[in-house]
Amino acid sequence: MSAIFNKTFLQDLNFSDWSSNDMKFSVLRDDLVHPFMMGNKWRKLKYNLIDFKNSGKNTLVTFGGAFSNHLIATAAAAKEYGFQSVGIVRGEDVKNPYIEFMQNAGMKLIFISRENYRKKEDGNYLKTLIYEMISKNILGSADDAFFLPEGGANESAVKGAKEIMDDIQDDSDYIVCACGTGATLAGISRKLLPHQKAVGIAVLKAENYFEKQIQLLGGISEKTEIIYDYHFGGYAKTNKQLELFCKKFSNETGILIEPVYTGKVFFAIEDLIRKNYFKSGSKVTLVHTGGTFIFDHI
Repeated sequence: MSAIFNKTFLQDLNFSDWSSNDMKFSVLRDDLVHPFMMGNKWRKLKYNLIDFKNSGKNTLVTFGGAFSNHLIATAAAAKEYGFQSVGIVRGEDVKNPYIEFMQNAGMKLIFISRENYRKKEDGNYLKTLIYEMISKNILGSADDAFFLPEGGANESAVKGAKEIMDDIQDDSDYIVCACGTGATLAGISRKLLPHQKAVGIAVLKAENYFEKQIQLLGGISEKTEIIYDYHFGGYAKTNKQLELFCKKFSNETGILIEPVYTGKVFFAIEDLIRKNYFKSGSKVTLVHTGGTFIFDHI
């Protein structure tokens, strides 16, 4: 694998709205690792791409929405490493900068209804998708397809996400990240020290979903907490308050955040401070998992 990646690093976080307390904040800058294969997307892809290479198959097929960072990262990896990729996209055929990026990177896209998208883990429906891809000359045969779950959420993804803790200092008391599939939080939870706690901020409206996901993905449930109060109505939903917060935070700190993933996490921190969620004197490390803001600045 020849792609050039920057090394992740911890950065002290000094934001004026968080300064009236005795806590320390830092952020793991996974967002700077790569322009498109950034943050937890790359960590979740890392071992899945090794599995794909070892499988002998030639086309990686995965799932996501029209604004999916996972599809962006997969498309970028496919172009970088020279393999074929297919994105099964939830919803109607649309055009936006994310879709255009995927297509320009060579990813073939198939749009399916939301009803059918809910069948993405159904073996019989996957056979239907395979036949469709063969009929469109996207696949040569059924044996060509290597299926990767939405968001790359599987054991290989958790294995990659677990490595986040190798880059976080032992004196961190809370590790906070966005929750879109649960794989990142599950991975982090596996490598926590006894005094540490992993906190996931749900970025989509799915009450009780992530607790089940953490268990399914082999995470340590008693070391994690999912907070559902900051999804702003659902995945990719936002409002003026959140957008203004993202702009203020980015302008003051120089750390770009956006309202789909990281903006909701950093907004949550501010509110949780006011609610005395964190113990006095504690150190909080936020994992910057990247986000769709990359297309707003190029």
